[in-house]
Amino acid sequence: MLSLRSNKFIGEIPSQLCRLSSLIVLDLANNELFGIIPKCFNNFSLMVAKETPDDLLVALQYFGYEIHDESLVLMTVGRDFEYEGILKYMRMIDLSSNNLSGLIPTELSQLVGLLYLNMSRNHLMGSIPEKIGRMTSLLSLDLSTNRLLLQGRIPLSTQLQSFDAFSYIDNAQLCGAPLKKNCTQDGESQINVDIIEENEESSEMPWFYISMGLGFIVGFWGVCGALIFKKKWRYAYFQFVYDMRDWVYVAVAIRLNWFQQLFAEAVGK
Repeated sequence: MLSLRSNKFIGEIPSQLCRLSSLIVLDLANNELFGIIPKCFNNFSLMVAKETPDDLLVALQYFGYEIHDESLVLMTVGRDFEYEGILKYMRMIDLSSNNLSGLIPTELSQLVGLLYLNMSRNHLMGSIPEKIGRMTSLLSLDLSTNRLLLQGRIPLSTQLQSFDAFSYIDNAQLCGAPLKKNCTQDGESQINVDIIEENEESSEMPWFYISMGLGFIVGFWGVCGALIFKKKWRYAYFQFVYDMRDWVYVAVAIRLNWFQQLFAEAVGK
């Protein structure tokens, strides 16, 4: 069991964690972790195995666990629950309330013995992997509040549709049961429109900058080139600059003299 909840840890989840093959509880919730979720979580062999409680107890003893009647506080769908005396049967991953980003690794779907999976309140994006529906042991799944980046249809499976809609809330582009949003009418079509518009905008941006650069080059050399190759134009241009300089100097001098006279008259009164 590795519980590092609420410690203000900063950084990426180290891939070395995947070497803890006998891990049954990984709780990294409520920190400031960023980056992607490691794909190697499928190395947690006790979460991959779908065993009965008796089989799991034998496996834990094989890996050297001492069995005690301990308690565990587990957050599911935004609420804390305390589980007493069942820690030896617990298989859980909680990565909620961090700054994790990127796609949900399809490798997570190999953890068919996992009971609790919480990845809420992060910045995960993309669609929910279809194979997650094979995790038939899941008692709780929470993907809520991922900054509106999760999108597409919730994979059709008895397992995923059995969870409450709160497991998927605050992801505006998700659609399909158990959410009320219909993919055929509002979900997938709208997502496709958004993707098309985004692609069109992204394809227009390079041409915008290219045209700006070409315009600058043509304008710059149109003026400077004429001054370089036309001697009369060059003399006329610099004569104009000198005349403007003299005019500005005289105008400023006259204005300053006028202000000094006004100031002297005001002081004299």
